[in-house]
Amino acid sequence: MKILATGLLSLGWGLVVAACASTETTAPATTPIQSESPAAEDIDDGAVACDACFPLEALPDETRAKAETILLEALDTEALYTLLSDLKPMSSGFASLAFPASEVTVPELETLRAILQTFHCTPRLTGDVQVFATAFEGEKSAEALLFHRPRFAATIEKYANPFEALQIDASMEPIEAVNLVDRDPTSKRFRAYGYFFGYPKHAVDFFVSADESESSTGQFVERDFVHIPTFAKAAGAFTYAVPKGHELNAADRTLREKAAPVLAAYKQARAEHIAKGKGVALLLRAVFDDGNGRCKPENAAAFVEAHGAVAEPKPEPTCADPGDHCSSDADCCSGDCHGDHCH
Repeated sequence: MKILATGLLSLGWGLVVAACASTETTAPATTPIQSESPAAEDIDDGAVACDACFPLEALPDETRAKAETILLEALDTEALYTLLSDLKPMSSGFASLAFPASEVTVPELETLRAILQTFHCTPRLTGDVQVFATAFEGEKSAEALLFHRPRFAATIEKYANPFEALQIDASMEPIEAVNLVDRDPTSKRFRAYGYFFGYPKHAVDFFVSADESESSTGQFVERDFVHIPTFAKAAGAFTYAVPKGHELNAADRTLREKAAPVLAAYKQARAEHIAKGKGVALLLRAVFDDGNGRCKPENAAAFVEAHGAVAEPKPEPTCADPGDHCSSDADCCSGDCHGDHCH
């Protein structure tokens, strides 16, 4: 199975943190969890009462604890750039599970679905669970996803030709689009996944070309990787393949420059909420709050602007070589200023 990115981390209760790529038609839908929200006539700017954003409180206590763990994992890794920005139309890699291919569903899958039903804030941010179409060694795989729906739709519109070839349009529910991508047996699948994950076009082009080359020649195409740092790790989360010897180009640099203040702002919010035990749902509500108890994801931009200053690297200390001018011993690499010249 060829994949765009991989990783695995057990959460210790039947779900794992992972990222993979290849879905089956979704299993029977579960009953949505209801959360209170203000009447439609009270909403004129797209905001909702903050307790309607990521309403983890609606879950049973044990499931809520699992939801907190999964949501924090999402923020600590690449999904940060879906939740607090629009850099990634879709994110995965924060919770997944495997179950017997003979089963349509299992309790752990229904628990994960129930949790992801609470991962929403206005129609702009939503969560869902993908069941991969292909079973491996007698097992099916399922993975949690988060969608930045406006960016997801805009991506389909921007790259219309490849998505039209997959019969995907911007009005489609994100999970339906992802399922169509997963079932495609050609390299169009990798191109669509690459765009959905927010990778630059040059990286998507390379990955598709490399896959097609390997399919025809049997030879693996050597590559390097570009990494966008996350809280959990500097490399290996928001990561994409590039040709061997690739030097950062304008698209790579722009992506890093846009991501840096998002990560810096999140570090501040995390220190205030997670380190002090306030909880991850309250962290997101604080970031999305307009100051009047009304929340919408768009407010994260103002939070990032206010708290996302990236410290400039301190210049390397310099010292004077022997024979250079000095005014004190501290000016000299040797630590010996004799008169006005270093010894």
